[in-house]
Amino acid sequence: MMINNLSVDKLFISFTGIEIIKLKVDGLGGWHGPAKCLIGCDKVVTRNVNNIVYGDATNLPFADESFDFVLNVEAAHLYSDYRKFLEECARVLRLGGVFCYADVRYPRDVSLINEAANAAGFETRHIEYCTEEVVVGLNHVARKYDDLLEKAPLFVKLFKKSLRATYCAPGTEANERLRSQQKIYVAAMWVKL
Repeated sequence: MMINNLSVDKLFISFTGIEIIKLKVDGLGGWHGPAKCLIGCDKVVTRNVNNIVYGDATNLPFADESFDFVLNVEAAHLYSDYRKFLEECARVLRLGGVFCYADVRYPRDVSLINEAANAAGFETRHIEYCTEEVVVGLNHVARKYDDLLEKAPLFVKLFKKSLRATYCAPGTEANERLRSQQKIYVAAMWVKL
């Protein structure tokens, strides 16, 4: 089960009446279907949207047991304390609430994160390694970004190497680390007990 396909999974066909928090907001697009409440929480709020809250994932600005579902995609590796982050997710979820996570990690970290999630009060329902699929997607998207870079002004092209590394384009160290699985993408689903 890939995180972006939750709306088609049998467990998540309808989000009607569900209260959701999405940490690290790139957008609150239509993946979720109708929801009672959808709130984004991020340290960088780029648009003035009513349902995006400025906040820190290791100190969430929400009351205990406020949400049914927490989603975190490609952000947790940047947090200062992943154990505190997992504890905060457990705190804001109601009993039986679902926490879905997808991120890039070193292979040795996956079991540590799962153990920390279990210690925070979660039961592991599913862990999936999806590095190969992510690399295919990155390579596809990189072609589009590379085309944009070729059309960009000179001052942007001066940063081409750095920009290509940011989106893990083929030929960059970041892409090679994923391709060789020195770093991996993992998706996990936990349920609060």
